[in-house]
Amino acid sequence: MTLNPTGISAITLHGVVFLKLGRGREGLSEFERVSAAHPNNPKLHTNIGWILVRNNMPSEALPFLTNSIGLHPNDKGRAYFLRAQAYRLIGKKQKALEDLRMAARQGNQRARERFQDFEESHFR
Repeated sequence: MTLNPTGISAITLHGVVFLKLGRGREGLSEFERVSAAHPNNPKLHTNIGWILVRNNMPSEALPFLTNSIGLHPNDKGRAYFLRAQAYRLIGKKQKALEDLRMAARQGNQRARERFQDFEESHFR
């Protein structure tokens, strides 16, 4: 077996390592590189968005998640749910709520629970 340092997994992992080392710009560069090489892979774009949200880079996650939604608008709400988290983190509450609603409609259980919690707390 030979390793492929230019494969999706290797480049993505390299980006994650950069993020963990506090080198966000370099990590983002790696994600942009793998994204450009695989522009029609919605799962890849969703996963990159998830990595960026988890590493407190919500603004940088938005283009990846938006691209994923455009490529595969009904992925059981995963990309919408993640984009809702990104919007919430940057203070765009209305957009977060809209995406949370879409994720819930597509069957994302976590989105349904959070949307229900939101409705209950705001309409008592």
